[in-house]
Amino acid sequence: MADRPACDVLILAHVEIPEAGPAALLRVCGVPLIERAIRLATASAAARISVSCGHDDVAMHARALGAEIVPIPGDSSAGAAAAIEAYLARSGDTVSAVVVVLDVGACLLEPGDLGGIERARAETGADSAVAVVPVTGPTWRMDGNGRAGAVVVEAATAGGGSDVMDAGILYVSSREGLRLTGQCVHGRTALHPIPSERSLCVRTRADRDAAEARLLSSRRRDLSARLPERPAALVMDFDGVFTDNKVLVDETGREAVRCDRSDGLGLERLRAAGLPLMVLSKERNPVVQARCGKLKLECLQGIDDKRPALERWCRERNLDIRSVIFIGNDINDVPCLEAAGCAVAVADAYDAAIHAADIVLDRPGGAGALRELADLILDRLARVR
Repeated sequence: MADRPACDVLILAHVEIPEAGPAALLRVCGVPLIERAIRLATASAAARISVSCGHDDVAMHARALGAEIVPIPGDSSAGAAAAIEAYLARSGDTVSAVVVVLDVGACLLEPGDLGGIERARAETGADSAVAVVPVTGPTWRMDGNGRAGAVVVEAATAGGGSDVMDAGILYVSSREGLRLTGQCVHGRTALHPIPSERSLCVRTRADRDAAEARLLSSRRRDLSARLPERPAALVMDFDGVFTDNKVLVDETGREAVRCDRSDGLGLERLRAAGLPLMVLSKERNPVVQARCGKLKLECLQGIDDKRPALERWCRERNLDIRSVIFIGNDINDVPCLEAAGCAVAVADAYDAAIHAADIVLDRPGGAGALRELADLILDRLARVR
């Protein structure tokens, strides 16, 4: 919204889920909905962010993220109109000329959606605007006895443009329109289409599961797109990648590490796909060779300066290092991360490795990081074949 007059954003966070508490505290991919909504508004360059709620924990989360609180008594039954009334009463003349109203459950929206709906209102000179989604197929009307009446509109054949419906999650209004009507939609109304897949509003745990599936799928596509178009090889550090960077030592000094079996299956699938695989490790303990032998992986261990070894390995196999993927976790991996065409760090990598990485995985070392990367590479390979 940076190219438009400054807008306030009002986040409606008063809804409660029966026997589960405030919807705003429901976590999607580990992040509470209220935090996601405030981040969205912040990324949209909002002049001020307000949150309407009646629950102390929601208010605490919102305040910690810099939002102003609009208290609503009895929030479980309050509607949008009550939230708007409380917002206007509390904000007075400090309200911006334009107000975006956002449902806290709309966790799939993007910053451009907030800017887009405000542009739709401003460019058409409308009093308000509403985010809408396409209506596909026939629309029916049901009578009072639960029976189907006539088809109201056949979307596929109706003339005069597309048929759409209110998404119920995003609106924009002039300040004066809100004051006069107490409603988000009033007067001349502009329509701002958004994709149906971004219109989900989380109200139940089932909604949460659906939202997580979509977010994870989208993130996988985004990360996969950062890989080389045709990966030439995958080279891996061992400690902190295959393992959780911890070691078990018995009374005789013998060391043991813990690995994730799912990593082994992911690497097996990569080998079956024809991708060269190699482990490049500073560690001299025999456990490295033992694990690599079981997984049928080429291994170079006891290598103190790993970048020259990586470059030599690529030259010997006539591999373009610009298409090689390297995954590591610590400062001694940085030279290889910088040399490889695609640098990957596990979720719990040290800062130096994370800063050098093109991709930071969601999984930590020793807990499925290699499986996550293998799935991304397989997805990438499937797209180019």
